[in-house]
Amino acid sequence: MKRFFLPHLNTQTNSNLSFSFLKVSELANWASEKQLSYLAIADYHPYEIIEFFSFCKAKKIKPIWGIKIFFQEKPEEEKYSATIYPQNNKGYKEVLQKLFSPDSPNDRTFSLNYILSNLSKNCLVVLEARKIEEIKHFAAEWILTRLSQKEINYNNLFIGFNFFLLAPSQSIPPKVIPLLLPFFSIKCLTFQEIGLLSLWRKTNFNRYFFPSDTYNTFLHYLNTDDYFSHCTDDKAFYQLLLVQWQAFLIRIKLNPSFRREKLSETKKENSLLLLKSKCWQKLISLKKQKEGNYQKILEEELIVIEKLDYSDYLLVFSDVVNYLKTKNIMVGPGRGSAVSSLVVYLLEITSVDPLQHKLFFERFLNEERKSLPDIDLDVEDQTEIFNYLQQKYPKNQVARIVTKEKIGWKNSLKEAGKICGIGELVLGEIISITGKNPDFGNLKLQKWQLSYPIFFALVEKINNLYYNNSIHPAGVIITENSLTGLVPLKHDKNYILALFEAEKLNYLGLKKYDFLSLKETFSFVNFSFIREVKEFLKLNLPSYQDINFEDEKTWELFSNFLLADIFQLDTPSARELLIKFRPQNFSDLIIFLGLNRPGARARAQEISQARNTKKKLNFSSPIIREILNETYGFIIFEEQISQIFVFVYECSFAEAEIKRRGLAEKGLGKDFLTKAEKKMPSFESNLLYNQIISAIGYTFNKAHAVAYGYLTYYISYLKANFFPEIIVHLLNEKRGDNLPRLQEAFFYGFRIKGPDINHSEINWVKSNNKELIMGLNNSKECRTDFFEKIIIERKEHGIYKNWENFLDRTFHYWENIENNILEAWVKSGLFTSLQIDIDTLLENKESILRYLQIKKKLSNTNKDLPFLHLPVKKIEENTTIINKREYENLGLYVSYFSRWKELFQKTNDELHSLLEIFQKIEKYNNRKTLIKVYAIIYQIKKKDENNHELLLQDVKTSFKLNINKSIYQLNKKILLIHSELLFDLSIKVKEGKIYFLACEKISNV
Repeated sequence: MKRFFLPHLNTQTNSNLSFSFLKVSELANWASEKQLSYLAIADYHPYEIIEFFSFCKAKKIKPIWGIKIFFQEKPEEEKYSATIYPQNNKGYKEVLQKLFSPDSPNDRTFSLNYILSNLSKNCLVVLEARKIEEIKHFAAEWILTRLSQKEINYNNLFIGFNFFLLAPSQSIPPKVIPLLLPFFSIKCLTFQEIGLLSLWRKTNFNRYFFPSDTYNTFLHYLNTDDYFSHCTDDKAFYQLLLVQWQAFLIRIKLNPSFRREKLSETKKENSLLLLKSKCWQKLISLKKQKEGNYQKILEEELIVIEKLDYSDYLLVFSDVVNYLKTKNIMVGPGRGSAVSSLVVYLLEITSVDPLQHKLFFERFLNEERKSLPDIDLDVEDQTEIFNYLQQKYPKNQVARIVTKEKIGWKNSLKEAGKICGIGELVLGEIISITGKNPDFGNLKLQKWQLSYPIFFALVEKINNLYYNNSIHPAGVIITENSLTGLVPLKHDKNYILALFEAEKLNYLGLKKYDFLSLKETFSFVNFSFIREVKEFLKLNLPSYQDINFEDEKTWELFSNFLLADIFQLDTPSARELLIKFRPQNFSDLIIFLGLNRPGARARAQEISQARNTKKKLNFSSPIIREILNETYGFIIFEEQISQIFVFVYECSFAEAEIKRRGLAEKGLGKDFLTKAEKKMPSFESNLLYNQIISAIGYTFNKAHAVAYGYLTYYISYLKANFFPEIIVHLLNEKRGDNLPRLQEAFFYGFRIKGPDINHSEINWVKSNNKELIMGLNNSKECRTDFFEKIIIERKEHGIYKNWENFLDRTFHYWENIENNILEAWVKSGLFTSLQIDIDTLLENKESILRYLQIKKKLSNTNKDLPFLHLPVKKIEENTTIINKREYENLGLYVSYFSRWKELFQKTNDELHSLLEIFQKIEKYNNRKTLIKVYAIIYQIKKKDENNHELLLQDVKTSFKLNINKSIYQLNKKILLIHSELLFDLSIKVKEGKIYFLACEKISNV
């Protein structure tokens, strides 16, 4: 037999989310190397069929595309597999219409009669047999006893087998043999990968694939010679199979044209007229039509929008925004380059006037761009939008978008570790070394590779594979015509889901509309709460446009570093940047956001100095001075580079944008200097040239910075002006790290109170006398039903006077309360107001619970039970023990805030917080300062033989403090985790940065 490759018909690809090591791109390259004339794939999902046909076309290989389904005649009968291969373009469209419509079953199970009736005329159907009995069954049911049905073409019906056929001429009816095809699952290219596939299917990722996809017999890609031994023992029969196999391929002539969605000319014209009408009306209402620049720019933008056929896209967003406003649902001020468009602003899609901030429309949309940009709209309620779109547009014209999820390094390491028996400690070390992007040149990693070769072989094979799909968090497509037959679809919960990812949809000319959740962007607050604040407290919250950008409280919030939960500011890097460059106005805030990225932050100190000294720019050209003046002589924004190019190259902004986009790849040519020297002195052109070179890769989209500026300032404004309402909401909604929120509340003069049965509600509340009282549910052992009952009892009959009064009024609620729960409540301080010692309660907790059980039983017999008298002990207060108990049961040192306040008053205001240095860094600049800080140690680390690192928390901030060996040895007995100590610190500030922080003394108060 001639040794060559035929395309295996039942080849699965991981690109289409099958259980396989094969990817469409790799398979196409391999087929090209092996000189295959045809290439076939057969998957359960069609995620990358466009890529498959594109690769085949590029490699000059004829594509054979199959889609796998299940068929079952009756629910109680056995389920079988089949693969459908479109013969032609009509068959391809029919497959999308009949198998991938919103009405198609998500479990991919159809009746065979449905398949044959709808698809057999233009598709080849292969029934998959796993044993000889199934071949005979298919033959008896569908081949030897054919029903006369016009819509079924039985000549297109075949049987594939994936097992060894012994003496086929004796075991199979003669009429069936011409319909047989070898149909083993092919999931990898080499024999060595078979073992890794077997390991992969033992991991938890196995559950994401169809069982038939993981447990069928599968092979690597075999040539026709090697394939023989797997198929049969009959050489003549095998030769017949090869002929039938090739004849099957010849019958397929598939070359689908992925048609692009096109609007009718009438629709285009109507959309453009409506867009123009809306824009001019809004311009007039804003009373800006007499400002010539607005009118001129609007006309220019409309011309470009018409040329690029963008009217309909913008009108959809405009319609959605108008709808949301009628429903009183919040919309973000805008984001990205869309903020640069006056048209987008006039349609109220964004709330930022681009002319006010000197933004450029070409940054968003211009004729020179190869791809059109998307608009991202931040909305409070995504569900409302999706429901509205489905109601407004005809069925099958609106769909959400699929995304595929990759396994990734960390997941692959964990799962492979379980299968390969890697111990937890070893696996933990390997994961820590590997990180997100492993460096296999790392000697430690190489050592582990030598120790566990199969483990690493599996990890390297699966980490980049897909295992699941999900719904794009924001993307929606809306079409002029039905999506059925254009893209594969399925019904997912309440939505239609397009099974092509965003790039493929764009290739088909389908525009993606992104509606992002404000709950993610404004993660610090739920806007339904803001609405409650507005309605119930009758607070008049301004819109983005009407907000006061000179609000004193807001700028004080920035200067005092009260940044918890502030969008773009509540990060360590932003706090560090704020020390170097503190915004003094909204323009500065935009610069700050442009600088808040790796690399760009390094220039913050220089920019701050230039601003503070009002340094003059070294450029004679008024145009260059104007471009750089707003950023104190430095290039921070991408638009500035384009502006400079417009001036130097005498080109349009659109052309300048193309040049700017090419800088990362091509660099800045010397022709820049040649042209620049014609417009300015040589030293100025060189200065400008060097600035651009140093800025490449570090500049930021100004439009994006402006949009972020609105978001950041608006959140800061709300927090600064409605702090009491918002802080309570934050403490209850974000149950993560509440410490920064409490530290800020303390700064604003709030007293922090722990949970107590006589004062607390279920959640955090604020009292009228500026107290924040922790809720009972913040205890580690939360029992909401119990707490609700004792709160109702307290409100109806007054506070609990003492321990006896409390138990007497609540004994019938304690049925499911166990020792560990009572212990956690006692340690949390829930019973502090009953004036009974905590240790007494802990020593007698079993007796208390027995007493309550007996009392409940006797309550039904009218017998009285003498009260359980507990011995009263006077135990000296140990703050370390109190702190330990609070931290373990509440996650916070709550009572510490009150003790700090008491000590502050006793020491005549001598206590300070390290935060005060940052807040008034200029005051301490270039000098040494001594301060006393009363703080809690929450962690101690030994750095080396001579140094220890203390992680400290005071009432306003948390920080690290290094102490030398002598200080540590001197204070070793009191340096305990959870202890409160007084630290005398020596601090030196230089050029607006703490560069020296030393501990002079530690004392116990």
